[in-house]
Amino acid sequence: MNGELTIKDVITKMICQNNRCTRLPIYYQIEDEEELPTAEEYSDGWHWYFDDDTYDSDEAKDLIKEDNPSLFDECESDEEVIEDYGFTKVFYLKRKVYKGMFLTEESAENHLKSNRYHYGENARTYVFHAWRNKELEDFFQAIANMVGLGEELKKRT
Repeated sequence: MNGELTIKDVITKMICQNNRCTRLPIYYQIEDEEELPTAEEYSDGWHWYFDDDTYDSDEAKDLIKEDNPSLFDECESDEEVIEDYGFTKVFYLKRKVYKGMFLTEESAENHLKSNRYHYGENARTYVFHAWRNKELEDFFQAIANMVGLGEELKKRT
């Protein structure tokens, strides 16, 4: 088969993988975080926004000092200097987002490794159960039956 994956291979991996204490059928997604702009009173934090990029206060000060090293010596408020320089204070709310859909943990992990640049530093694989989705349960059972693994799947659900 030239190293191609078969349906039986996929079903076997699905049945035999660590289910993370979750009832089959399961699927994996990549859990990541995104920041949504919000009002200060609802925020999880803030950063400075300038020239299509974000900075913490130290990074903003360093960038400004490159152009004008003594500017912060002349003012009482670092925040005032940073705002006067053209930075905008942006408050954000962090929320979890889930991307992709993978039948095996191995596939999700491989995707995350090879596409790391698309995700935040805390991205990880996360398992979901197709909770009370009778159609999906029956679908996977039918496929497992087709490849001779129906009884094995029944034992694990």
